[in-house]
Amino acid sequence: MEPSSRTACFVVFLATSLFVEGTLATELLFHTPQRTESVSAPSVHPDDITDDRPWENCTNLLQNIAEVTALFELCALMNAKPFTMCMNCAGMYGNGIGIFYQLTTNTTDPATRLCQHQFFSSTKVSIVDKTFKHIQDLWKSASCDGCFQNPVVGQGNHTVRNETLMFNEKLDAMNKCINQSEALSQNMTDLCVTCEQPYRDLNNFYNSLVQKSKDGNICFDMVDAMNATRFLWSSHLCSVHHYQNTPSFVVAGVVGLLVVLFYAGAGTLITPLNTELVQR
Repeated sequence: MEPSSRTACFVVFLATSLFVEGTLATELLFHTPQRTESVSAPSVHPDDITDDRPWENCTNLLQNIAEVTALFELCALMNAKPFTMCMNCAGMYGNGIGIFYQLTTNTTDPATRLCQHQFFSSTKVSIVDKTFKHIQDLWKSASCDGCFQNPVVGQGNHTVRNETLMFNEKLDAMNKCINQSEALSQNMTDLCVTCEQPYRDLNNFYNSLVQKSKDGNICFDMVDAMNATRFLWSSHLCSVHHYQNTPSFVVAGVVGLLVVLFYAGAGTLITPLNTELVQR
């Protein structure tokens, strides 16, 4: 082959190589390879929510949860002694536990489901869940639902049981009697006599509540109030049994007296009889 022909062939081969490399480079530059692995979509995506800032809604909800639970715990501490948490903190507990039930049961709202996934993820410790369980355990440990006709599970008015109202009325009457007696006289015996009937009414009514209770769990507001009243009653050296047993003491005294009279009479009758026998 002549030199000119070989040169022409080399030029054609070089041009062809450059064209092929350029084509491959162009395809590599502008072609996006298709992914073959499957990707599972999350149950809730922010695009499903009309709000522009869905995660901010969850942050605001966290702030609200922190506020209502803190208010309830503060109320519980302030009503620890005397124990009146059940009656005085029911509204705050209802606010907190209402948010918890709404958050855990509402599965139709995408925004709520997004916060559910963020708050109650099983891959980490749920501080939100533990916070709600804490206030719930505190409420249940005091049997606070026993003060109301229905369990406190949300916001709104909570109707107090008639038994709770009656107990509080008898407790107020007892406390009023003690305060008046202490103001009028320093004699503890006067207080025991004057306030015996209010104490009997309160104590008997409380005992009836305990007997009616299936599990013996009485609203701790009433339990603590009754224990305090009994302690106060005993601190004044009062005893219901002392007054209840007064007729028994009278009967015992009469019986003892009859025994003495019997033996005295018997001795009087037997002495003349013995004298008569000796004389014979």
